[in-house]
Amino acid sequence: MRTRLGALAAAAALTFAGPASADTTTIIAPPAPAPVTIPGSGLQRGDELSDGQLLLRRVVAVRVPRPRIATLRCPADTRHAGLGVPPDARVGFSVIGRGSYLGRRTVRVRAFAAPGTRRGTLVRAPIFALCEQPSEPASMVTSRER
Repeated sequence: MRTRLGALAAAAALTFAGPASADTTTIIAPPAPAPVTIPGSGLQRGDELSDGQLLLRRVVAVRVPRPRIATLRCPADTRHAGLGVPPDARVGFSVIGRGSYLGRRTVRVRAFAAPGTRRGTLVRAPIFALCEQPSEPASMVTSRER
């Protein structure tokens, strides 16, 4: 009897799990080509990632009209240098919080379905984060060269 209740509870948990469990994150490392342009960073679709650059790819699922909150965390020793989505993505996003996310390790975004998407529709699309190793300040470089 306990086994049946445990199985039933597990099945119920899976049935009512939110779309957060459907989100996936992968890391694209050099010398792979960038699958998307990251506005403001200089990285264009098709450019090879250079040493010190990584692309974090987070697939989010959004059911209209409810936005989703997603956290994009760069790997250790890297910081955010830009965000982007493919031009045909049916998901958009806005950064949550004040100030710039650039140079930070973590950013939270509010993902939403593209305007005109029918109510109740589930849309999935990737959000890309460019993560780069911070460059050394000029004063540190010159002191080492002396």
